[in-house]
Amino acid sequence: MKKNIKKSDKTSRKADLLLSESTIELFFKMSSDLFCVVKNDGYFLELNPEWENLLGYTTEELMSKPFTAFLHPDDVERTIKEYQEELKGKDVFNFVNRYVCKDKSIKWFEWRGKASPDRKSAFAVAREITKRINAEHLARETESRFRSSFNLPQIGATITSLDKGWIEVNDGLVNMLGYTKEELKNKTWADLTHKDDLEKDFVLFNRVLSGEIDHYSLEKRFIHKNGKVVWTIMSAACVRKVDGKVDYFVALLQDITKQKTTEHKLKESEQLFHNIFRSHGAVKLLIDPVDGTIFDANEAAAEYYGFPLDKLKAMKMTEINTLDTEQVKSLMNESVRNSKNQFCFKHRLASGEIREVEVITSPVEIGNKKLLFSIVYDITEKNVALRSLEESEKKLKEVVAQKDKFFSIIAHDLKNPFNAIIGFSSILSEEIKKRNLDEIENFASLINQASERVLNLLLNLLKWSQSQTGRLEFIPEYLDMVHLLKEAVGLFEDSASHKSISLKTHLPAIAPLYADKEMIGTVIRNLISNAIKYTDPGGEIKITMEQEPHKLLISITDNGIGMDNETVEGLLRIDKSYSKPGTLNEQGTGLGLILCKEFIDKHRGKFIIESEKGKGSKFTIELPSV
Repeated sequence: MKKNIKKSDKTSRKADLLLSESTIELFFKMSSDLFCVVKNDGYFLELNPEWENLLGYTTEELMSKPFTAFLHPDDVERTIKEYQEELKGKDVFNFVNRYVCKDKSIKWFEWRGKASPDRKSAFAVAREITKRINAEHLARETESRFRSSFNLPQIGATITSLDKGWIEVNDGLVNMLGYTKEELKNKTWADLTHKDDLEKDFVLFNRVLSGEIDHYSLEKRFIHKNGKVVWTIMSAACVRKVDGKVDYFVALLQDITKQKTTEHKLKESEQLFHNIFRSHGAVKLLIDPVDGTIFDANEAAAEYYGFPLDKLKAMKMTEINTLDTEQVKSLMNESVRNSKNQFCFKHRLASGEIREVEVITSPVEIGNKKLLFSIVYDITEKNVALRSLEESEKKLKEVVAQKDKFFSIIAHDLKNPFNAIIGFSSILSEEIKKRNLDEIENFASLINQASERVLNLLLNLLKWSQSQTGRLEFIPEYLDMVHLLKEAVGLFEDSASHKSISLKTHLPAIAPLYADKEMIGTVIRNLISNAIKYTDPGGEIKITMEQEPHKLLISITDNGIGMDNETVEGLLRIDKSYSKPGTLNEQGTGLGLILCKEFIDKHRGKFIIESEKGKGSKFTIELPSV
């Protein structure tokens, strides 16, 4: 009987142990925290599944390298030091570091760890705290920005409380009102406010207290310590407690005393302005920016535009300006904001003649009405002469740029490959004497690559120079573009395969086109070659063809490195050099896309480039179809 009991107890304990292990394993796998066992050589011994979820690496990838390979570089030294202390027996609590995820994002973790009894490994658990860290950073930045704004010397600022009075006053308010901070704290708002502004401020203040509004803004006068009036624009806002009652107020005051003084002087000068406006011989207009109505005009304007003065003053600028209504309205708004005050337009005279004019305009206030005061200068003849000069200068620059580009390519791009050929040939000779077959093969390959680059450059230079001098004949014929495109794709299957790039085509059964076979073939080969060159290994290139009424569209799209707008704009300029190595350091000539553009132009087609840095490029050829 006793033997049976002992056997039963042993079985029960074994079952409990298995259940406990199973439960621990279940928690290990289901936990949203990171669990790991790390050997003393820095490699993971065991990981729970959450590592894959949080960092994006597979367990195999994580266990193939020491944990330091996944740390943020700035945290490696500190983490290693902490880990070594842990292996010595120190327990780790609340240690924080960063890991770099597979998608290059950064995540923060807070760690706890303990060494194994034999000190040959360590057990650790971590919780992600990225959101907390970001929130702390944001809070610090927000407080810093608030402090910077609060302490602006040209703005008076204060924080007050209904219970505690003045909590904080900045130097700007001290300078504005002439009191020290201690003196201000012994004053009330009523003591400082001009008596004529007390009532309107009191009304708005009570609306805040009642919960109707949280902030308000008004022009308000304060009394300086020396007795002078200080005009301000005061903006006040409250922060409420949980129960909705006001906790404290923040008030910002901008000194506008000089502006008010200026406004008074402007009113005095309005009559003088009108006298000058009428008598001056230049073309002048007063325009209402709300609807573009000509509010007033002088005799010189009536004579210039050819309308009677009373009719001109009833017209709108859209009847004179050749721009559409929305454009005119937008530019008037710019003038009102004082963000722009000089424009060049085309104005229509009463005779129907279009004249080019330069308009200098600025906002003015007359009789409490905001208007635009514009002076109009006729620049038609001057612009004709300038355009002629600019066209000549442009052509001269293009000629100089082409010459510079040509000599630059010969001096630089030909020199480097030839130097490589000469250098590698010399080394090859030595290796032949040593009978080192591996090195012989390697240097022979390098010589071959350099030779191919020189050949490609010479061919592109030849075609470019023929195009520029009119010696490249345009010989169109009827082609099946599907067949031509498939041939081109076949030429690049090996180079695409070398980079594990997938070439996908979506083509119709047949696509007839009347075109120069050699030119179009050159364009397509250049575009496919470029797509392979600037696509990372394992990428994808799509080649599509669509027939639309009267045109054929051919697109080569990749998911490679892409380009920014500046690069796209400079690609087709002969005076800029945008040749850059491919993703495996493949070399280009800098002329390929320029040739493509010129060949497409000869076919009266369009060459469209769409690209975004880091997201790939799309090159589209639009050709007139048969």
